[in-house]
Amino acid sequence: MAGPRRRQQPSDKKKREGVSLVNKEKLHEIAQGLMDIATKNLIRDGNLFPVAFVVRPGGVMEIGPVPMSSDRAKDATSDMLKEFVREGAKAVGLITEAWTVSLSDPTGEDTEAYRTGRKRVRTDPLRKEAIVINAACRDGDLSLIGAFDRDPAGTPLPPKKVEAMWAGVDGVRLEGRFANFFHELN
Repeated sequence: MAGPRRRQQPSDKKKREGVSLVNKEKLHEIAQGLMDIATKNLIRDGNLFPVAFVVRPGGVMEIGPVPMSSDRAKDATSDMLKEFVREGAKAVGLITEAWTVSLSDPTGEDTEAYRTGRKRVRTDPLRKEAIVINAACRDGDLSLIGAFDRDPAGTPLPPKKVEAMWAGVDGVRLEGRFANFFHELN
């Protein structure tokens, strides 16, 4: 008679694969799904409440509200996301509503003026409201921006298109407190 069957232990490679690695494609899929949910919430509620997300080892995603009412609160949220990365998170990100401006020459003088603070998006007459998702994993930083309009009654309309920008792709560089979470720690 044979003895009890031993359960085979996974190899180190299988253990690593089971940690649910988040690569560029998976991060884009996660962010797009969150954009769809954020759009539905925006239309239902009239505005978005800022939330952060973290993908933990094993693929568990946690989402929670975060304070964004002041620079100090935004810094605290950024610090929290950096701490998640130090603790081994596979991806982190932020979903919020923000002002955005489309520039005809993204490498020109206007871009530099915005970057240095000489111009402020919130005072630009061409600004638009947008759903913004900043997400990061070891493969890079992704920013999804869905600019939207409001109908005459003030109800948000779904974004007509969502732009995706990856840091380091086509000369795009993401800056600010909600970018480079993984690369700053390496």
